Amino acid sequence: HSKLDPECGLIGLASGITAGAFLTHPIKSLETVELVGEIETAARFFSDYNLNALDDPRHTLVINDGRNQLALSETKYDIITSEPTNPWIAGVGALFTKEFFELAQSRLKPGGILCHWMQIYHMREVDIRAAIATVTDAFPYVHLWQGNMSDLILIASMTPISLNRETLDARLQGAVSEDMERLELVPRESWISYFMTDRDGLVEYVGDDPQRVTDDNLYLEYSIPRHMFDDESFVSPLTFDRVLKSPQVALGGSWSEEEIARVDRYAKAHRLAVRVHAQGSLSPEYADPFAALESALDMAPETWLARNTYGNFRNKQAIQALQNGDKETAQE
Repeated sequence: HSKLDPECGLIGLASGITAGAFLTHPIKSLETVELVGEIETAARFFSDYNLNALDDPRHTLVINDGRNQLALSETKYDIITSEPTNPWIAGVGALFTKEFFELAQSRLKPGGILCHWMQIYHMREVDIRAAIATVTDAFPYVHLWQGNMSDLILIASMTPISLNRETLDARLQGAVSEDMERLELVPRESWISYFMTDRDGLVEYVGDDPQRVTDDNLYLEYSIPRHMFDDESFVSPLTFDRVLKSPQVALGGSWSEEEIARVDRYAKAHRLAVRVHAQGSLSPEYADPFAALESALDMAPETWLARNTYGNFRNKQAIQALQNGDKETAQE
């Protein structure tokens, strides 16, 4: 967000990690809405990881339903982050509907941003298209980012969204920088590489699928449980390959040609690691998954997914060698 001291809202406390991440920034305030009162006690067990977020004077915890809080309060926010639990749980689907996104839109200040988490596990592609289309119908500007391999993050706004280099340089300091280092999301190009596509790409992905999630058709609450253990309910992140775009789409401000090339290199390395992790087909230039991961690490040594996947592959290889009595190969 371009504002130096935004007022922020968060739906869902859980372990408090997101609240803690918010509070590493010089924000003016954070209001977290949590449905289950006992979660406050649970979150305190994670104080070392959420950076004592519950005790920060800028932080207010409200025990209420997130959607009710938005509907009944006149508070407006610069940033709203919605991190509900799985949409097939009764009541949670109401945080994925057309009416919810319209409500969130009405509670954003001019230039405000909605950050909405969505998983792809236990969901069929038709469910994912319905959820995404419901967001793109409500907002003219949307970016899709990858979280973990099975998580998506939708960034939506009524105004254009971009990563301004000067703003990033100013923000990625102090506690924010330390938090990013703990998450192994340094340098900045490593997390920028998680960008997937923009609204145009998402509209193309949805195509002419008419399904939407609305208050009078809580589609996800009923569709997902019927199929969550079917083969169809495993959707690979590679399903978005045909609409992937360069992170350049998300950049704004005075990025140099060298910086843009570096961003693209990290994105190529990350997407190659995603392909290996998801067991996707590789181009002929790579003899095997190890070769692909080594290539990714050559391009961008700090790429977390490439390092993690490579390490896991090597561990499995060593274990298999030991089981076969080949200690020499295991030690390599």
